Amino acid sequence: MPRSLTPAERLAAAGKDTSLDDSETPMVPHQRTRGDTVEEWLKQQRDRHFDRYGRNREWYALDDLLDAYRLHADTCTPLGEHACEAQAVGACDCLETAQ
Repeated sequence: MPRSLTPAERLAAAGKDTSLDDSETPMVPHQRTRGDTVEEWLKQQRDRHFDRYGRNREWYALDDLLDAYRLHADTCTPLGEHACEAQAVGACDCLETAQ
């Protein structure tokens, strides 16, 4: 899988000036961590849905999304990339060996 471009690389590819003067600070990408504002927002949305409709298909989809976000945070994996807990070949397609 190709590496994602950084914001500076995307600006450079678009022909934008990426140099910084003394008054500018570089943008730092969001660092996902357990309990951050994004996780809390996802949890609130899931819980609000439960309060209105109970545990239905949509609630489970929100719960799966929350679990996926937490896994990405725990493994420091960018959100656009695959993250898994597999520890053995065959437990996930990402660990399959080419033969």
